[in-house]
Amino acid sequence: MADTLDSYEKALVPLRWAWEKFADFYMEGYDRRGLYKRLGIPSDTETVEETELRIRKREKLEASLKRELLSRICEEEYVVFGRDITQTISSALTRLPNSLFNDREKSFDIDWETSRITVFGKTITEIKIAPVDLSLSRTEKPKSGRKPDIPNLAPIARELAKERDDFPAPVLAESARMLEKYVRTNSDVLSNCKKFPSQRTFERAVKAAFPKTTK
Repeated sequence: MADTLDSYEKALVPLRWAWEKFADFYMEGYDRRGLYKRLGIPSDTETVEETELRIRKREKLEASLKRELLSRICEEEYVVFGRDITQTISSALTRLPNSLFNDREKSFDIDWETSRITVFGKTITEIKIAPVDLSLSRTEKPKSGRKPDIPNLAPIARELAKERDDFPAPVLAESARMLEKYVRTNSDVLSNCKKFPSQRTFERAVKAAFPKTTK
């Protein structure tokens, strides 16, 4: 796959906006971007307590979307470009290693407003990202004949909940483990995919299947 700036330039989005723009890119049918916008609009009759609750919900959703984006970057679902200005402020915009965006790294710090990170002693600015698969849009699925990286696990989670009484839909960790066990023991699920899903992918699938009940 081409990884030059020219290949992705038109699709690149500044990091400061990417968490909202791509909120539903991999979560078909779950309008999180719309929910975030709606939570920013006060009603004419809401009380002070309702206003505070709405703001807290919006802030919580924003934080969740930002964490998810960093996770997906680390899983190489996006390409990332930026300027490493550690040595010179006039450095060129180049592709960055996805591993730089591991927020569990102690030296990692991110400024969403300026699309900048510092990590491992490096300062990188003007960060922009784009989905690896430029053939996808928010509503399109992978084209026939092309193997997707991983299967769409949310429908599998929903079917398991319907068929098995012991599927603990509201419990994220247990549901994710059960979903992973099912996938591992049913090779046909992965027969047309490139790689095995990560643990976070299983958890996201459960959240997508049960967005209002999963804890």
